[in-house]
Amino acid sequence: REQRRAMLAVHLGDLENEVVSARLALERAQLRITESETVPRVERETTLLDVQESTLAVERSRAGLESARLEGQAELELLRLDADRARRTLASVVSLLGEATLTAPSPGIVVLPEIWKGGSRGPVTAGDAVYGGSALIELPDLSTMEVQAWVHEVDAAKVAVDQPVTIVIDAHPEPAHPGRVARVADLAVKKNRDKDVKYLKISVVLDQTTDLMKPGMTVRAEVLVDRREDVLSVPREAIFYDGDAAFVWRKGFAGFGKAPVSLGVANDTQVIVTSGLASGEVVALVDPEQAAAGAKPSPGNPAPPPSGANGAKTP
Repeated sequence: REQRRAMLAVHLGDLENEVVSARLALERAQLRITESETVPRVERETTLLDVQESTLAVERSRAGLESARLEGQAELELLRLDADRARRTLASVVSLLGEATLTAPSPGIVVLPEIWKGGSRGPVTAGDAVYGGSALIELPDLSTMEVQAWVHEVDAAKVAVDQPVTIVIDAHPEPAHPGRVARVADLAVKKNRDKDVKYLKISVVLDQTTDLMKPGMTVRAEVLVDRREDVLSVPREAIFYDGDAAFVWRKGFAGFGKAPVSLGVANDTQVIVTSGLASGEVVALVDPEQAAAGAKPSPGNPAPPPSGANGAKTP
């Protein structure tokens, strides 16, 4: 609008100059008018015609000036209306943009969760078609961090809320970070569609957060399901069975001999021995009789062999 206004001012200035020029031409023509009989009639008539022509030129110049002024004002008004319409459109777009803008309640980071995309999962990107109820972004509260871990369904019964957990971040193995089990899922699910193995998801609340912890990092979680103080334990491979009776191959003065034992609870690597063995005694991890006979010795097993249709019995 300002550019057009400046151009109009220049144009009106030119037209005003034309009006002035036409008026001066008229005044000069009027000065030449004379009634003297000594001036030939033809010259007097020519002068009168020049006056009339100059008068018409003045009127045309004034009319052109007024017309240009009116047209310019109309054009400026149209430009003003266009500008007002553009402002309203801009205000509407800004309003829509504001409605589509999410403002975080506090400084932090944005996490893009994965969504289904034609049979696979991936982070949300521009142009994705999403379903109602889908989470598009997450604004994690970094002051309180949680770990999501998976427990094999076989071990799920051992995990309970408030059990202590040790978390090791793969990217920063040192130091380990303590926490506790906050939630245990009620339903076991498959982590991989191609496998029938099921897991329960647990949530672990960390006792303290550090700058090393970032959402999405991979960790290893060790859940302490039980603690026994001042007990005697041996490796699982050291336990053998004669029927349902457990025994170990204990080293004596004459070599290894069978020693019946009573067993307590076990984990993946150790078995508690409640009686039949003393601290410091040496036990074999493979069958010494098989080794002496030249056969490939087999390790022990903390669970007794299958018994009938009921399957394996547990100690």
